[in-house]
Amino acid sequence: MSLFYWDTRDLNRWTGEGDAETITKKINGGKNGLADWFGRLTRISLVLLGYRADNVLQFQADQRLQVDGDVGPKTRAAMHTALVALTPGEAARPEVEAAPVTEEKPVPVPVTPLSLDAPW
Repeated sequence: MSLFYWDTRDLNRWTGEGDAETITKKINGGKNGLADWFGRLTRISLVLLGYRADNVLQFQADQRLQVDGDVGPKTRAAMHTALVALTPGEAARPEVEAAPVTEEKPVPVPVTPLSLDAPW
């Protein structure tokens, strides 16, 4: 059943791009469990790349990224690119791309006029 679900929703497309956020949204209907998924993805990626599972700082330094220990979009994209490069010729395939790097922007909190906050 799960393979049918995966195939009918074309989730391999997003896997090939390393876009775990889109896959999570399509499976869970939102971002439920996304932080846990990114944590697991980070640990296994680091191990496959020859690092300790908790050594994000060293990976970031080696990739000339901002060394902050935060596994944000740029670090995840660098991990995906490094993982693809482990298989000779894989990076040259046209369907293999890194997920787009996007930075989340804070949404301003709307401020209501004082007159609306006063008790009626």
